[in-house]
Amino acid sequence: NTYQDYKRDPGLFDEIVQAYAARLTQPPANEAKLDRSRIVPVIKDRKWLADLHTSLKAKGVEQEHLSESFNNELVIVYAQDDPNRMRYLTTGEGDGIAREELKALAVTNLKRLLPKIEMRRIGDIMLISAGGDYEASLLLIDDIWSSGQIKVDGDIVVAVPARDVLLVTGSRNGTGLKKVRELAAKYVAEGRYELTDTLFVYRDGRFSKFGR
Repeated sequence: NTYQDYKRDPGLFDEIVQAYAARLTQPPANEAKLDRSRIVPVIKDRKWLADLHTSLKAKGVEQEHLSESFNNELVIVYAQDDPNRMRYLTTGEGDGIAREELKALAVTNLKRLLPKIEMRRIGDIMLISAGGDYEASLLLIDDIWSSGQIKVDGDIVVAVPARDVLLVTGSRNGTGLKKVRELAAKYVAEGRYELTDTLFVYRDGRFSKFGR
């Protein structure tokens, strides 16, 4: 991902190297202290989590990450948003927090740590941005989706093809659905912080796979 960032904009070379070097100076994960005020929820696809655990087991590391189901395609993985890196938490680190409290805590932290959420309409679709790290995690902030501020034709349909990309259209907007599918496939193919090209529809207060 670091190399992909450089390829996209070689002019950021010094900034990218400095950020990477700063992450290397952080204490190892097994020595880092948990800061409850910086626990955040990160939306990932199920394959990402399975591949991570398979990779760790291949290295002889028996480690499970603190996570829970979001829907049939996506999971919530909990992380600590440190100043210079994001550190995914293990199940043992969550022992002191009740599971029913964890999600609420993480979403509250996310709202506080996020920069201003911006919505930009381009034709039949809308792009929602929030700093480039947690766009996919915005699916967890129900106020965005239930408040009526997002006007679409039909139900809200979204795509989160990468962690920094959130596309929105309406379930009855054929042109918008076609464009969102095309863009989602493009972002996944680029392979930069990719998630899934699956579309999701917001109904009854939750996101589920959009079947059309």
